[in-house]
Amino acid sequence: MLCPHCGAEMRLMALIEDPPIIEQILKHLQLWNPRPPSEDLDWPDNCQLPLTYAPLLDIA
Repeated sequence: MLCPHCGAEMRLMALIEDPPIIEQILKHLQLWNPRPPSEDLDWPDNCQLPLTYAPLLDIA
């Protein structure tokens, strides 16, 4: 990652996984804008994901 202001390399310092804490931080930054729940939660019939197989080396 590069700093958008000076171009210096940035490093990840922490990872927050607790949803209530994430919501609290985003609300404080005025970035919290939850979407209303979708009415149709089923996967569309005509939607397909491309699947690929990549063998992994067994190094154990």
